[in-house]
Amino acid sequence: MKPSKLRILWHILFLFLMLAAHTLQNTPGLFSINGARPALIVPFVLVVAVLKGEGVGAVYGAVGGLLWDLSSRRLPGFSALILMVCCVAAALLTIYFLRVIWFNITLLTAAVLFIFCSLDYLFFYAIWGYNDIHIVLLQEIIPMAVYTVMVSPVVYFLLNKINGKFPVTDNWSG
Repeated sequence: MKPSKLRILWHILFLFLMLAAHTLQNTPGLFSINGARPALIVPFVLVVAVLKGEGVGAVYGAVGGLLWDLSSRRLPGFSALILMVCCVAAALLTIYFLRVIWFNITLLTAAVLFIFCSLDYLFFYAIWGYNDIHIVLLQEIIPMAVYTVMVSPVVYFLLNKINGKFPVTDNWSG
């Protein structure tokens, strides 16, 4: 099969997988532990970014963030902007400094979630002066972040295995 057709097939498959991750992430009761559910979109877009580079990572980060924004109470574009920037940074870190291994993906996921959750907490809770906002942090945000970091190696192994079936190695060119 031609490299351009393989690339298109890869994107169709990975967009479908991202929709599946989004659906699994938002299915009530699925993967829930004490009310916490993992944000599967975050490790998904990070893995795509480190496997395919900063260009593809930026697009998948923005699209994944928009999907997450659609199903949350956040301002549209909030998650998209943060995930896009973080995916570009993660891709560049793996190009120049880090190896693409499960441990580094886990650390990158933790770092991105720290940034994302800090900004989410700041802009949607802290600056408004709500009472008892620490409860949101302790009962919702931190458990979601920890759970997401714990499942990120599984996401990495699955996507890396699927990506290995496609011999196309370049980013966008075709």
